[in-house]
Amino acid sequence: MVDILMATYNGERYLREQLDSILNQSYKDIRIIIRDDGSKDATINIVNDYIERYPDKIMLVYDDATCGSACSNF
Repeated sequence: MVDILMATYNGERYLREQLDSILNQSYKDIRIIIRDDGSKDATINIVNDYIERYPDKIMLVYDDATCGSACSNF
């Protein structure tokens, strides 16, 4: 299994396209681990929608910490 780490912050504009692209790759043994950095838009709603549709492929790491960068997210 390959874990894909995705940091998000106010990414609603491109998030669906990113997730669809990853999920449509030929290699299927993946898990997408998403950690949001305090988004104020619909990012979390979109992530939750994908979690409902792909519960075995996508998970959200949720906490109230703000990291300020993709590197610090994980």
